[in-house]
Amino acid sequence: YVTVTNGGAYTGATTQGLTINPISATHAGTFRLTVSDGVNSPGSGTVTFNVFTPVTVTADPQAVNLYEGATANFSVTAAGGIGTLHYNWRKNGVSLGAADQSSLSLTAALADNGVSIDCVVTDSATSDGSGPGASDTSAAVTLGVGEAIVVLGPAPGVVNVYPDSATLSINVIVSGGLGTINYAWSRRDLSNNSVTALGAGNGSGGLLINPASLALGNYEYFCTVTDDVGPHVSNNASVQVKNHMSLVQPGIEDSIATDGEAFSFTITVNGGNEPLNYEWSKDDGAKAFQVIQSGPSNTLTFNPVDFADAGTYQVVITDQGNDTPITDSALLTVENGVPVGGALALGIISITTALAGAKALHRRRNAR
Repeated sequence: YVTVTNGGAYTGATTQGLTINPISATHAGTFRLTVSDGVNSPGSGTVTFNVFTPVTVTADPQAVNLYEGATANFSVTAAGGIGTLHYNWRKNGVSLGAADQSSLSLTAALADNGVSIDCVVTDSATSDGSGPGASDTSAAVTLGVGEAIVVLGPAPGVVNVYPDSATLSINVIVSGGLGTINYAWSRRDLSNNSVTALGAGNGSGGLLINPASLALGNYEYFCTVTDDVGPHVSNNASVQVKNHMSLVQPGIEDSIATDGEAFSFTITVNGGNEPLNYEWSKDDGAKAFQVIQSGPSNTLTFNPVDFADAGTYQVVITDQGNDTPITDSALLTVENGVPVGGALALGIISITTALAGAKALHRRRNAR
């Protein structure tokens, strides 16, 4: 007896039966049996021998963390097996009755938080898929579902300070989220857009800021809040550090203006947290100071000025950091303007009067 495979004798096979143990992929092929009595060597028909590798999960699903209402997606990869592969997705070991496919999509519900998801992959007993087959089960992974995270703040959103201001605190408030909440504060220097990591703050959403440690300028503070789903960046808190306000001397001064012409008071201030506000008011002696202009302009203009504008004027400058207000005042006097023609006539009258007086004095002297 000679067993022939793929056109060659199968080594060691000299009996009516052929046992192969163990089977490997190299045994795949066609087999036939040749019987020889020394005279004749009839051969049997051929049989095809297929060797399949066992069905094996080669890539497990991955754990998923998300918020309620979002879609959780899982997938599995398998190889080997006989015929068509079939996929049975399970939750906590119980079939979900999902589609027979290598992927699974679920709408996350809070009740699903912490459940395990796996997939049983089964092949067919025969190449035509007529019967149940062998299977392999993926690793079980966890589905995490949480309430959507909300990050409020930082508060206060705008802070104006001076180098000698007290330490200030800004905070974010977090609700919802999944798992452990972590905080990471950062500061952006708006002069060069550089970002400095500041750490976790107090570990529960708060951060202390010492103005004395900052150079003069404008900064943005923000917090990256991270849970099991991922990072979430807060809005920005604006922090402006400026020197205290100081008046550039001489301020506004007592002035004389001419009726009908333009006139302006202008005051200059250094420092202060912008924008500065200039509140101009007037006291004409009949009543207390009354505000006549308030806003960002450091100039009060009269165009034209008239006699009713005469009086005492006051300006009060304030900033956004509650610095001590600067107050300055000045007296405006308005005089009557003399036209050119009027000045010439006045000169002629003065000269004529002087000549007349001289002639009268001469006559009196001659009469003596």
